[in-house]
Amino acid sequence: MTASRDLPGRLASLVGTITAAPGPVHVVCSSPVQLDLIARVCRESGAPLSIYGVAAYRNSAARDEVSRGATKGFLYAEPSGPSSAPLGPTSHQPSNTGTDPLNGRETATPDRSGAAVIRVRDIRDQSSDRVLVARIRTIVEEETARGVDLPALGVWPSGSRLSAQSRLLPGKALAHLEALGLGEDVAKVLNGPDGDFPPELRPACQDLLGSWGQLSGRTRIGAVVSAPSTDHPRLVNHLASGIGVMLRATYAGELAGLRDARGPESAAERVRRIAGQLRLDPSLVDVRLIAGQHVLLVGDRWVEGWTITVAGQLLLSAGALSVRPFTLSTGIRSARR
Repeated sequence: MTASRDLPGRLASLVGTITAAPGPVHVVCSSPVQLDLIARVCRESGAPLSIYGVAAYRNSAARDEVSRGATKGFLYAEPSGPSSAPLGPTSHQPSNTGTDPLNGRETATPDRSGAAVIRVRDIRDQSSDRVLVARIRTIVEEETARGVDLPALGVWPSGSRLSAQSRLLPGKALAHLEALGLGEDVAKVLNGPDGDFPPELRPACQDLLGSWGQLSGRTRIGAVVSAPSTDHPRLVNHLASGIGVMLRATYAGELAGLRDARGPESAAERVRRIAGQLRLDPSLVDVRLIAGQHVLLVGDRWVEGWTITVAGQLLLSAGALSVRPFTLSTGIRSARR
């Protein structure tokens, strides 16, 4: 597992390539999720780029910045890149509202005529500038330590609202599956066979949990529970029990009963299926350790959040004071910071 370790060197090589280019460049990444990190690294390394594709007014400003030489070129995600979740109104969503300066037509990318195109996925760790690599490593660690915010869902797919007493608190995911570095490492784990939580990911997990202020003080986590997983139950249980040790909290066990859908289903049908399957099995989870405690519910993925939400409601019904989710991955794209 090397993506996280190699990322500072890869980004340093990217900065070197941009700096050495004789004219404006087009830096192309595979997902809008990657834009913020790349933009910050390049800006703080003396190779600023103008993000393109966010909105028409921003595209116009980006073209102006590049034409004046204020930045080294454009940064944008391929419109055909992977997309696992809808973007919010303030996220980096590739837009078709830009205008190609050559033909006046709207386009999702700026005109590339005569420009050097640099694809981030093709950049390898070839930098010999140790000072630059160290500086970029600090930036990467700061960005990844924040994790990805998970929302507290308040409305069922049917349109009815969750009562205040049945809502989970906002949570965190370790990484977005489309993120550079840590996201690549997490994706490799989740695309592989079930097994123990890999030691290579433990430092990132410890950093995130250690900086998550809501887990201490009056809302200190007293119990940790494994969310159900059809693909990686051993991984989730091993991670959850380890987090219990990290937080000095009691590992109370796992929720059971989840099975894969037999065919296509709507979000409302999915919620009904999950609610009918999940259960608190006394042989797998000790409800006495949950009652009166703030609980951290640990899972492998957060896609829409309904499995975690239904599971959390079971814990609240068992007497938990509150439930916060923590997952290894998410497909949610956080709003631009």
